[in-house]
Amino acid sequence: MGTVIMGKVKSGAMREGDSLLVMPNKAQVKVLAIYCDEDKATRAGPHENLRVKLSGIEEENILSGFVLCSVGKCS
Repeated sequence: MGTVIMGKVKSGAMREGDSLLVMPNKAQVKVLAIYCDEDKATRAGPHENLRVKLSGIEEENILSGFVLCSVGKCS
């Protein structure tokens, strides 16, 4: 099914199918779908508010303030 989160792209871009890390718990997730407003999108760029459907993590393992980042670019 997937877990849906809400947030804003601060930098870079996100595409459907991307593998990302949820920080600070370092859980690897896959982007199943991106929604800007109510419309489905295949990518999102800087300053866009969006909802993202993820696989690989449960809702109870994500808290407000967590960050998605590219694999290999998180410290």
